Amino acid sequence: MAPEELAASMTPSTRLIVLESPGSLTFEMQDLGAIAALARARGVLTLADNTWGAGYLFKPLAHGVDISVQALTKYVGGHSD
Repeated sequence: MAPEELAASMTPSTRLIVLESPGSLTFEMQDLGAIAALARARGVLTLADNTWGAGYLFKPLAHGVDISVQALTKYVGGHSD
């Protein structure tokens, strides 16, 4: 979803935007910097699932995202499960 489309779908009750980039199955990329800026301008927090970026390949916080999380079942767990 483009940042402009996301902005159009936001309401006054929107408090958090949850993102995943790249996406788990299709690896589509989102413009996290643009989305984070749009959200911040409206007082909305952003959370990015950074499992595939692993905190090494991509750093969402450096792009303005408020919260970055990772699933411990991927790189940290060694994909053994």
